[in-house]
Amino acid sequence: MSKKNILKVVKEDIESAKKLLYNYELVLEMKGESIKEFSNNSYSITWAGKDHSSNIIYDKDIELDFIIKELLKEHQYSVLLYDRSLIQMEFIIENNEIVKQRLLFIKKHNKIWTKEEIVSISSLPDIDFFDYFFENKGIPTMIRIDYDVKKSKDCSHPISHMTISNHETCRIPIKSLISCTKFVSMILYHFYDIKQDIKTMEYVGDTITENEKKMFHIDWN
Repeated sequence: MSKKNILKVVKEDIESAKKLLYNYELVLEMKGESIKEFSNNSYSITWAGKDHSSNIIYDKDIELDFIIKELLKEHQYSVLLYDRSLIQMEFIIENNEIVKQRLLFIKKHNKIWTKEEIVSISSLPDIDFFDYFFENKGIPTMIRIDYDVKKSKDCSHPISHMTISNHETCRIPIKSLISCTKFVSMILYHFYDIKQDIKTMEYVGDTITENEKKMFHIDWN
């Protein structure tokens, strides 16, 4: 790990990721970062206003629509996109090293809604867009990236992994901790059909094990 101030690097990375979304005019609301020192030289970084209601994402026994609705109602996100998709970004840093990271993307509809469509629907008389939004059929998406140094176990719980749709045994190994800018770039490319040529930040070396490389895993240059 670089001897740079990792807290500063992470904060700049989050800001760059938000700027990328803003520049593509996808942002409806952005939360500021909440940075707390919980012990000597140990910090948590999350979104302002985070509370226990965000823990609903770990409930494997309820519908994804209900999870999205509760997160929206309680404003539990780092960024809210114009189509009500959510992004959460969280880190824990100890002694100038990232020991935990969580990146979450939830999208209610597999359809790409344009802002013009949303504005048009929202302006109709006697239409509550929040209700209309959830009544409209679609296939939800939930992708979570976790990086956890302390709880890792070779192959079964890789240090960095991707979980899809909250499936408890789905932990697809990932090359390393993924920066927020790279995560957002992936979302733009695969879920909004926005192709970009941007420099994404990297600040941690590879953490994937040799055994995990023999499995299906996620890598990049």
